[in-house]
This record gives sequence, structure tokens and C-alpha cells, in this order.
Amino acid sequence: MNRSIGIFGLRLFALFLVVLSLQQLPTSSSITLIPTELLKIEKYSLYFVAYGPPLAYFLSGLALWIFAGKLVRFLVIPSQDGQELNTFDLASFGALLVALIGIAVVVTTIPELFVSASNVITSYRDGVRHAVSTGALYLIKTIIQLLLGVGLFVGRKAIVKLVNQ
Repeated sequence: MNRSIGIFGLRLFALFLVVLSLQQLPTSSSITLIPTELLKIEKYSLYFVAYGPPLAYFLSGLALWIFAGKLVRFLVIPSQDGQELNTFDLASFGALLVALIGIAVVVTTIPELFVSASNVITSYRDGVRHAVSTGALYLIKTIIQLLLGVGLFVGRKAIVKLVNQ
């Protein structure tokens, strides 16, 4: 029971990520079709920023869909009597939800990482000091957000125990 509900939840989230990636493609494509004279590195940077986020969402959704079963086996907390796949308790459900929140934070942060890193590199190259410091702060915020998502995923069992007290 736990396994089938977990797989269903992960695959539903995976489907959402794939739809989100497809939803962003028209905007990304329109950015790269602007006829401007760019250096080769600027053109590659533009493609990286435009197509990186939708690609990250799509690949994350695809990986979640394919590895949903293995991920659920990793995420579900065994019950006290060891009947991990036959019983559905609050701790397993809570761990699954916290892990999904962590995955959502990580997946939505990855595209921000593409954009903020590109902004810092471009601002540094152009010599705009204020933009470099602002971009660096945004990059630090993005990295902290990424670490928070990973922390939610890794620490899901401890979070469930803390909430249940």
C-alpha cells in the first residue's frame, strides 16, 4: 500500500515537472530567436540560460518517473513490526511528503542556479561591480535554498519525529 501510494505521488509530481518544462519552452525559444549580434560565448550563455531550466525540469521529471519505485523504497520509513510495504502509517506518509517538498525545492532551485551563475559571469565580464555583488548575493541565496531542499530530503525522518512530538 505504501509503495503504490508513494509511486503514484512521485509520478504525479514527475508529470507536473514535465508539463512545467513544456510550458516554459515557448518563452525560452523566443529569447533565443532575438536577432542580435552576440559574441560566441554570449550566444552559448543565452542558450544555456534559455534552455537550461526547462531541460532541468524535464530531466528531473523523467528521472522521478523512471526511478519512482526505487525512491519510494528509500523514502518509506519501516513500521515498528517491519511490515514496510503492507501498512500505511503517519510517519511514512509524513516522510514521503517532506521528501517531496525537498525534491520540489531542489528541482525549482536548479533553474535559478543556471540564471544566477550566468548573471554573475556576464556582469563580471562586463565589469559592472554592483551587478556582480548583487548577482553573487542572489547566487548565495540560491545555493542556500538548494541546501535547504537537500536538507529536507535527507533529514525527512528527523523532521517527522520532531513534528510528531
